[in-house]
Amino acid sequence: MTTVNDPGNSLGVMETAGLRAYGVFKSFGDTQALSGASLCIAPGTVHGLLGHNGSGKSTMIKILCGLLRPDAGDISIDGHSASGWKSSHESQLSVGVVHQDLGLVTEMTGLENFGLQTEFCRPMFIDRRRMATAATASLKWLGAEVDLSIRVSQLSAIDRTMIALAGAVGSFQSRKLRYLILDEVTVSLGAAEVQQLSNVIDSLRASGIGILFVSHRLAEIETITDVVTVLREGRVVVNGRTAEFDETSLAELITGPQDGTSQTRHSEAENGHPPGTDKRLGETTSGPASPMESSAGACALDVRDLSGQTLRSLSFSVSPGEIVGVAGLDGSGRDELGSALVGVDGKYEGTISVGPLTTRSISPIKTKQLGITLSPGSRSSAGLIQQFSVRENLTLSSLASLTGWGWRIRRKEERRRAELWAERLSLRPRSVETSTAKLSGGTRQKVLVARCLQQEPQVLVIDEPTAGIDVGVVQEIWGLVKELATTGIGIVVIGSDLSELIKLSDRLIVLRDGQLFGSLQGDRLDEQAAYQLVAGSGGQVSSIS
Repeated sequence: MTTVNDPGNSLGVMETAGLRAYGVFKSFGDTQALSGASLCIAPGTVHGLLGHNGSGKSTMIKILCGLLRPDAGDISIDGHSASGWKSSHESQLSVGVVHQDLGLVTEMTGLENFGLQTEFCRPMFIDRRRMATAATASLKWLGAEVDLSIRVSQLSAIDRTMIALAGAVGSFQSRKLRYLILDEVTVSLGAAEVQQLSNVIDSLRASGIGILFVSHRLAEIETITDVVTVLREGRVVVNGRTAEFDETSLAELITGPQDGTSQTRHSEAENGHPPGTDKRLGETTSGPASPMESSAGACALDVRDLSGQTLRSLSFSVSPGEIVGVAGLDGSGRDELGSALVGVDGKYEGTISVGPLTTRSISPIKTKQLGITLSPGSRSSAGLIQQFSVRENLTLSSLASLTGWGWRIRRKEERRRAELWAERLSLRPRSVETSTAKLSGGTRQKVLVARCLQQEPQVLVIDEPTAGIDVGVVQEIWGLVKELATTGIGIVVIGSDLSELIKLSDRLIVLRDGQLFGSLQGDRLDEQAAYQLVAGSGGQVSSIS
């Protein structure tokens, strides 16, 4: 096993062979994305790349495929320097990439999408016959059968993946593809489809293509890859044969050493309760408890058999004053949960209760009557109207209480309320007439939360509360959420940043395949245990107290 900043020669390939990054540095403003990271993808091997969100994986991928230039360090392909290779046609052709979202246009056919990724243009027209021949040959070589005349939106997840792969591979004989980067391509695939993709990867490996396989699913890394590299905070912490590691050791390498203080929940630390003690009951929790139940007797929110596009019979509950974090990989149902809890962007089935009130007809009107409000993750597109001022956005959800005769808005009262919330949440700039488009990400999040709180909710759902927010403002958002919890509101925080969820939450629930997979609370709520629950291969629901 090789370690820090050593690209390694784990499979004994020639020193010059491979797609190599050596001592790569890359920063974006004050953020250091890569700090001397090294990596080597050997021909005929599958190289796994692991790391938390923000570890530098995406930056490394973009550098390897020529989308970004490193600030320092060397990139080479089979011993030939690739510096300045963004303009090198040969280098671009030798490295293919399939991104997580596959890069397909859903309203175009499979054949048209294949053509977008390859070159079949002649002067004044597109050579569709040659494009169809090449697409059919690529799919046949991959061992896949896909109807290329159907729109991508009507294809299954695995068929979409195969079209993206075919476009990256192109006609293998003519493109001379030597290396292929697969970036989280299994996110939307089920177990059977992952196995089908694994068979294709085996064929590519046998043909001599070197593959960089990026995934959060530790079981896939274990079964598909030959070599694995773990990135943490822009540095390589380990590089070695996959057989040398199990899921537990990989999770530990990804998360790093655990700070014991991170296991103390905010409510316990702030109120003098020892870890594992419920502040509402004053008794030490003993487990394991059912992952579908909150640790206290009363329920601010009780969800039963919630189903939607990806959610399948999801059940959980939240106590008054409790912060419940929701984690899961992309495609687990995590991204849909916020919308489902307030009944927007889809049709949902199940039962939602807030205190004594219950609804089986999940819609925005019904959930608002229950007292549930959502601060959505997409602040710009789904949360705030950019053309509106802070005042207009702050009061948008409470206009009914601001209207008088003839439905005219009482502007003085509207401004008074807006200024009150701006002062309470320390909005910057303080002027409520400032255009929302001019605000920072952190201030926009505060405006969203303030608008939610004006509805006096019993349950607040916050999706990705600190995405795209500066580190200093993150602490302010955390403080606001913790303060709200002390008022007795039940809070659900949905996020992709595990370390953030753990520091913020009293209890963490993990979703997988649209269902509740497990939960963590008390002394066992740490990052290593959480990551293994999120990304490991365990097959049954678990609850750890």
